[in-house]
Amino acid sequence: MATSASQLLIAEGDLVIVFASRDRTPVPLCVKRGEQLNNMFGNFQHDDMIGRPYGSKLHSRNRRGFVYLLRPSPELWTISLPHRTQILYAPDMSFITLKLNLSPGASVIEAGTGSGSFTHFLARTVACGPPIADQLSSVWKGESSSNSNSSNSTENGDASGGRVWSFEFHRERVEKAKEEFAAHGIDKIVSLAHRNVYKDGFGLEDAADALFLDLPAPWEAIPFAPAALKKKEMTRICCFSPCIEQVLRTVTTLSEHGFTDIATYESLVRTHDSLTNVGQLETVGSVIERIRTHERKREARREMQIAQSRAERAKKAQTDTGDKPVDAQDTSSSSPTPEPTSLPTG
Repeated sequence: MATSASQLLIAEGDLVIVFASRDRTPVPLCVKRGEQLNNMFGNFQHDDMIGRPYGSKLHSRNRRGFVYLLRPSPELWTISLPHRTQILYAPDMSFITLKLNLSPGASVIEAGTGSGSFTHFLARTVACGPPIADQLSSVWKGESSSNSNSSNSTENGDASGGRVWSFEFHRERVEKAKEEFAAHGIDKIVSLAHRNVYKDGFGLEDAADALFLDLPAPWEAIPFAPAALKKKEMTRICCFSPCIEQVLRTVTTLSEHGFTDIATYESLVRTHDSLTNVGQLETVGSVIERIRTHERKREARREMQIAQSRAERAKKAQTDTGDKPVDAQDTSSSSPTPEPTSLPTG
């Protein structure tokens, strides 16, 4: 299933990332003769993939659509891998490796393997690659240089060859990740173990340049960090936590165990699509004039509503206080008429 770093053509047994479109998840595919892939774009025979260069555009048998056959890379694997846990994506992984100051030949500890997304990224980052001319074809496997001494040092876990120690508490995840690491050719760089780092620590002494914790309670593993990190070099630790409560408790524990220059970062990414099939854009002047016209119409509509409201209030007031007809026989509001008085006669 591994992809050879030296070959340019797809061979039987190779892992290929089938890319259909941006809105569909890429499909990791192990090429086997006689097999086929069916999707909304049609039927794709594995036999048609064998012998083609990576990056080829393959049309379906019925010519309804096409896919691209891509060489695996950590970034492509991240967006196509089967999720066993929530994973890290390229923007976060790039930022973390930058802050951990990782480079080829470095050694790093990862606690919380999960789906293995970041493990693949770390393996490529610390691997001592081949000569520059061959690096592009070796980014997936993370191969060491052709020098036999460098290769031996990598297999023996020497930091000069680059090393990733990864620990996972969930046994089933460990077994699945081991299969993938071996199939992808990074098992010589990654050393994966089933371990509870909260209780047992990392089992390493003066070994790593950096430590990455992707755990629910990283503060419980921090007390074991000073022993595992190198003593005579500046080392770094990164804890990835989604909640501020976790961050506060982690920062407190880091300070208690002698770590300095502690900082918290929030990584946010916004994607903007660049459209090319749009009409000619309006000039600034035309946009301003359109806005002013809209404002004039809105003001005229407001004045009309005010005038209408005033007219309705005036009409209502006239109805309530207008002249009321008076009945000639109605004397309810006048003084009573005096009765005639009889005068005495003499």
